[in-house]
Amino acid sequence: MNATANDHLKRPCALVAGMAGMGLAGWLHALLFPGTLGFSLIDIKFMVVVVPNLLMGLGVGFAALLLAPRLQRDGEGLAFWVSLAIGAAGFVGAWLTPFIHGNFHDLIPALGFVFALLALRFLNRPCPSRLLTRFFGAGSFVIAAILSTGVAGYTAFQYEYYDFDARPELTTWSKDAPESPQNKPDILLVSVDTLRADAVLQKDVALPTIAGLRDQGVWSPTAISPAPCTLPSHISMLTGAGILRHAIYDNEGALNADIPTLAEVFNHAGYRTVATVSNGVMRPQTGLGRGFEVFENIGREYSAVFEKSRQFIVAAKTRTWLGRFARDAYHKKLALALAFVRVKSRATAGGVDDASATRDLSLLYLDDLYQDARPFFYFLHFMDPHQPYTPGGQMAGKLIQPSALPEAYRTFDSGSLELGHAIQDDLSDLGGDAQNPVVQQAVKYLHTVYHEEVMFTDKCIGDILARVKDSGRPTIVLFTSDHGEHFGEHGLMFHNNSVYAEVIHVPFSLSGPGIPAAKLSSPPRIEDIAPTLLSLAGLNPLPTMDGRNILVSQEPQPPFVAAFMRSLAVYDGDHKAIYDWDARLGATATLKLSALFHWRDDPSESRNLMHEPDQQERIQRLTQFAEQQVAQSGETQSAEMSQADRQMLDELGY
Repeated sequence: MNATANDHLKRPCALVAGMAGMGLAGWLHALLFPGTLGFSLIDIKFMVVVVPNLLMGLGVGFAALLLAPRLQRDGEGLAFWVSLAIGAAGFVGAWLTPFIHGNFHDLIPALGFVFALLALRFLNRPCPSRLLTRFFGAGSFVIAAILSTGVAGYTAFQYEYYDFDARPELTTWSKDAPESPQNKPDILLVSVDTLRADAVLQKDVALPTIAGLRDQGVWSPTAISPAPCTLPSHISMLTGAGILRHAIYDNEGALNADIPTLAEVFNHAGYRTVATVSNGVMRPQTGLGRGFEVFENIGREYSAVFEKSRQFIVAAKTRTWLGRFARDAYHKKLALALAFVRVKSRATAGGVDDASATRDLSLLYLDDLYQDARPFFYFLHFMDPHQPYTPGGQMAGKLIQPSALPEAYRTFDSGSLELGHAIQDDLSDLGGDAQNPVVQQAVKYLHTVYHEEVMFTDKCIGDILARVKDSGRPTIVLFTSDHGEHFGEHGLMFHNNSVYAEVIHVPFSLSGPGIPAAKLSSPPRIEDIAPTLLSLAGLNPLPTMDGRNILVSQEPQPPFVAAFMRSLAVYDGDHKAIYDWDARLGATATLKLSALFHWRDDPSESRNLMHEPDQQERIQRLTQFAEQQVAQSGETQSAEMSQADRQMLDELGY
C-alpha cells in the first residue's frame, strides 16, 4: 500500500523530470551554440534554445505520466532520459549542420525521434539524482513561466543611450578635394520613416512644420515610393535608380558599385556631405553611406540588439529540431519583440526617444557645418513614426486616451507591436473584414496613436528648420518618406506586405530659393528626388538615374514600377496594375495579374477592374511593359557582412 502511494506521488514528478532532461540539453546547446555570443539567463540564446526545450520537456513528462504504467517503467526516469535524448538531437544537429552541405538540418526532427526510441529501448533507470532533477526542473519551469509572460523577456538588452560627445567628427577638408562651389544652396533632404501620404493632410492633426513646407514650395498630395520597406526606398531616394535597376526588394542586400549615390556626386562637386539616420537596417554596408563624410546612425544600439536577436532566431529555426516546427511568423514576431520593443521603450524609461536624439544630433552637426562657408548636402532620417508607436514630447494622449482602446486589447501596451499583431491576427481570422466594431475601434486607436507620433516628429523637424532659418543661408528642403503604413485596409497592418496605396504613397514637398509655391499636376516618384536636387545645385543627373527633374517637366509620368519580394505594381497615369511575382527569381520571374485599379478615382483601391472588357487592352500593354522591365532588371548584390549578419536580415519585414 505504501509502495503504491509512493508511486502515486512520484508520477507527477515526471513533468519536472521531462523539463529537467530537455533543459539540461538546452543549456549545453545554448552555451556551445554555433556563432557563440554572450550568454545569460535572459539572453536571446536562452529564449530561443532553452525555453522551447523546457516547454517541450513538459509535454514529454506528461506523455510519460500516461505511458509509464503501461510500459511498466519509472515515469520520472522515463521522462528524464527521453527528454535528454530528444534535446541532445537538436544539440548534435546544430553542430553538424555547419560542416555538412545540403539540407541536413531537415533531418534534425527525425534524429530527435531516433534518439527518443533508443532511450525507450535501452534506458530503464531512475534519474541520476531525483532531488537535483526535481530542483532543476521546477526552477526551470519558474524561469520559463516568467519569460513566457514577458515580465523579464526584454531586460537582457539594456539600451545605451546615444553619447553625443562621442559622435564622429566631420573630416578635415582634403587639399585634393574639389574646389568649393560658389553661390550654391545648402540642401537638406528629410525622410520620415513610415509616413503615409494622407497622414500629413488630416485636418484634426496639427502639423505646422510640414504644412509650412507645403505652403512655401512645390508639393504633391502623394508621391510614389518604389517599395513598401526602408532599404530599397532609400536606395532609390539616394541614387535616383528605379527598384528594378538596383534590384533590392527588401531590407537585405547592397547597392551595386556601378550605381553612384547622390552623396558621391555632391561630394565630388565640392559639397560637404553628412547623414544622420535612426533605423538599424540603414547600415553603411548597404551602400547608403557611400559619399558621406559622416553617416551616423543613432539606431546602432538598436541594430546591435536586432542583429543579436536575428542571428539566434534564424539559427534556431534551421539548427534545432524544435525550430523546424515553428511558423515563420513566430520567429519574426520574436525578433521584432526583442529588438524593437526594448529600444522603443526608452521614451518611457527616462531615456531620449528616437526623434529627439535624431534632432539633437542633427543640430550639433548643423552647428559644425555652419562654421564652414562651403555648401552642404544633409540627409536627415527620422525613425519615428515607425512602429511601435511611442509618441515623445508629451504628445501621448493629445489625440486619444488609453481608455479608448477596447477592453479586449488592454492586455497589450498602447502602440506596441504586440497590439498591432493581435489586431492583424483578428483581421486575418475575419478574412480581412475590418467592419467588426471591436476590431475597427482597436485599429482606429492604433492609427490615432500613430498620428500622435507624427505630431512629435513634426515638432522635431520644426526645431531643425528653425536653426536652418537662423543661419540665413539659402537652403533647399525636400521632405518625404520611404513608405507608408496599413491600418486595417485590405485586412492588413504595418508595411512590407503589399504594394497598395497605403504603403506606397508618401508625402512630398520641395521648398527653397527660386522654387514657386505650387501643387504638382502629377505625382512625383521617389526616384525623382536625386535628379531634382542635383539640378537645383547646377549639377547634371546621371545616366543611372531613372527619375527626372520635377521642376522642368510636368508631363505625365511614363509607366514605372514599384515592387517588393512578392508583388509588383505598374503605374500608368491614373491606373495601377498589381502582379504576383517572386523577386528571388530575378529576370526569370513570371508575372500573374491580381488587380487593376484607377487609383485617383478609387484611392482606397477597392474596385478591381481587371475583368472589365474595356480594360483588357490596357492590361495587355501594362503586362508587356512589366515583363520587359523584369527581364531587364539588375541582379541583387550581397552586402559585405558575415554569415551571421546575412542570416540576421533573412525574412525581415517590419
